Amino acid sequence: MLGNLHGPWLICTALLLLVFAVRRRERIAVEELPWVVAVVVGAALLRLLGGVWGPMHVNGQGPFWIRGALDPEVLVTYGPGYFELFHWVTRLGIVPDRAIYLTNVWLAALTPGLLYITARLLGVASRGALAAAGALALDAVSIRGSASEAYFTPIIALVASMQASLALALRARQRCDWPALAAAIAAASLFATAAARIHPVAYLPVALSPLVISAAAGRGAWRIAIVLATVCALAVAGAVLSTSGEAVTAGLQTAAKAGYSAGTVHIAYGKAVALLALLWIVHLWSRPPWLPLLALCALVARQLTHAPDISINPLWELFYDRLFWPSILLGSAALLPRRVQRSAWVPGVTAVVAIALLLPALPHLTAATTERLEYEFLRGVLRGMPPGCTLASVGRAERRVWDAPTYLLPGTDPRATPRLTIEHADDLRNATVPNDCLLYVRSSLCSSAEARGLCEAVEQHSSLERIAGRTFPAAESYIGLPYDRSEIEVVVFRVHGHKVDRDHVARDSGSDGDGSGVPITAEFSQMLFDRLNATRESDGCGIARFDTGRVRITITLRDPSGSEHRLEIASSPSSAGGWSVNSIDKGEEACGASVNSLRTILAALTTPATAGQSDTTPAAPLPIVAFGLLALAVAVALLVTDAIT
Repeated sequence: MLGNLHGPWLICTALLLLVFAVRRRERIAVEELPWVVAVVVGAALLRLLGGVWGPMHVNGQGPFWIRGALDPEVLVTYGPGYFELFHWVTRLGIVPDRAIYLTNVWLAALTPGLLYITARLLGVASRGALAAAGALALDAVSIRGSASEAYFTPIIALVASMQASLALALRARQRCDWPALAAAIAAASLFATAAARIHPVAYLPVALSPLVISAAAGRGAWRIAIVLATVCALAVAGAVLSTSGEAVTAGLQTAAKAGYSAGTVHIAYGKAVALLALLWIVHLWSRPPWLPLLALCALVARQLTHAPDISINPLWELFYDRLFWPSILLGSAALLPRRVQRSAWVPGVTAVVAIALLLPALPHLTAATTERLEYEFLRGVLRGMPPGCTLASVGRAERRVWDAPTYLLPGTDPRATPRLTIEHADDLRNATVPNDCLLYVRSSLCSSAEARGLCEAVEQHSSLERIAGRTFPAAESYIGLPYDRSEIEVVVFRVHGHKVDRDHVARDSGSDGDGSGVPITAEFSQMLFDRLNATRESDGCGIARFDTGRVRITITLRDPSGSEHRLEIASSPSSAGGWSVNSIDKGEEACGASVNSLRTILAALTTPATAGQSDTTPAAPLPIVAFGLLALAVAVALLVTDAIT
C-alpha cells in the first residue's frame, strides 16, 4: 500500500502519461482551441469574482479540512489525498486558506475544458460539446462554492481527468496504438486513485467513469466496447485497491458510520425504467448513440444514494449533486439534435441548462451562515495578532464541532502553531503555554444549548481582556443543530494569569501542538471504554466521563465520595506497553486499583503506535503489484481485442 506521498505525485505521473498518449498523433483541431481557452478562462473569471472565498463545510468543520492540508494526520480516517493535493500550495508563502481556495478555483475552471475535450474525443459534435461545457462553466453552484476548502471541486476535476484519459484510450484502441492505449489506461487509473484517496464520496463517480467507453458501442462494436470498458474498470479497481486499499477501507467504514446508504430504491427504480425507455427511443439520433448511458447511470446513482451528513444542509446537498453533473452533461451532449447544433442555438441551449441548474439553488446561494460570517471576522482579527500566540476555544459539545483556525495566526509555520481545546471549566485557567500570548475565542458554538454552560464557566474562572467582538444573525449551517438565540456574539479575548513554559507545547485533546502522536480510532476508543466500564475494582471508582481526542483520551473517574479525578492516556513508544497514563489531579491516590486495572487493559490491547506504523512508513514508489495489474489488464485487452477484430 502507498503511504502518504506528501505531494500530488500520482497526478503528476498521470499527466506525464497523458502527454505521451497525446503526442502519439492525438490532437484537438486547432480551430477548436479558442473555444477551450474561452471556456476555461471564462469559468475562472466567474469563480474568482463570484466565489464565496470562505469555508463551506457545515458544523464548524471548515478549518478542520484546511488543517488537513497542513497536517497529514488530521484527515487520516478519510485518506491522504486531500493533504497530498493541497499541502504543497500551503508552503508557497500564502495564508493556507487562501492558497487552497485559489487552487480549487483553477481546478473548477479546468473542468469545463476537460468536459469539452472528452466529448469531442468520444465523437460528440463540437456544438453539443460546447453547450455541455458552457453549462458547466455557468453553473452557479460551482461558481459560488469552488473558492472554498470543499473536497467536491478536486474530486470533480480528477474524475473529469479520468474520463478524458479513458476517451484517449478509446481513440488509441480504434487506431491500434497500443503504447498510447496502455499510457491512457494507466493515467486514468492514477487519476481515479488520487480521487479515491480524498473522500469516500468519490468512489461512486469513479466507478461510473468507465462507462464513457460505451461511446464505442453501435455499428457492430459492442463486443469491443464491453471488453475495453471491462478492462479499464479492472485496471482502475486494481490500481485503487493495490495502492490505497487501506484508505478505501477506512473511508468505507467512516461512510457507514456517517449513515451513507442506499436511498428509496422503489421510487428511483421507476425513474430508471422510464429514463431507460426514453434512452432507447432517442439513441437513434444520438452521436455517439450510447453515450447517454453514462448520463442515465449517473442520474440513477445519485437517486439511489443517501447521505445524512449531506442532506443536513441544502447547499451542501447541491454540491454533492455536482459530483454527478459532469457525467450527466457529457452523456446528454450526445442527445442534442444536429439541427439545433448551429452557432445561434448553442448559447440558447447553454443558457436554458444553466438557468435550470440555477433555479433550485438560488435561495441557498446568497444566504450566509453564522459560521462563515464568524470566520471572516476571526480572519481579520487573528491575522493582526503578534506571532507565536496560542489559540484556545471550546471545540466540541455533543454533536457540535468548532475547529479553531489556528493557521490564521501569524507565525513561521502554521503546522506548529500551538492550540488548546477546552473540555473542562478550569482548562483555560490552568493552561500552560509556550509564550506570553494566549487568546480565547468565544465562538458561535457557545451560543448553543449544548456548549453555553461550559463556555460561561470557562469565562467565569479565567481573567480575560476583550480584544474584539461582533454580533451576527443566527443562521445554522447544520439542520437540527440550531442556536439558542437570534443573535450570536463572537468575541476574542486575551487571557491573563496563565502559566508560561518556553519548552512546553500546548495540550490539545484533538491534536498535539507539534503534530506528533498516533491517531486513536473510534473502534479502539469504544473497545477500551467497554472493557474499562465492565471492570469493578475494590476502590469503588467508576467512569464519570470518557473523552476521546485525536491522539489522547481523557478519562474522569468518580470515587465513592463523589470527587472526580482525571487521567490522560496517550501513545508513548518509550513507555511500557506503548502507553502513558498520567494522573492530572491525584487520580492514582484515590482510584489506584482502577488505574492499575486500566494499565492492565491497555497492555492487552494493540497500541496505537503499532496500529499506526503503516501511516508513518516513508512513501515508496507505486507498488510493483499495481504496475503488474495494469500491465496484465492492458495485455488482456490487446489479446482479446485482436482476437475479436
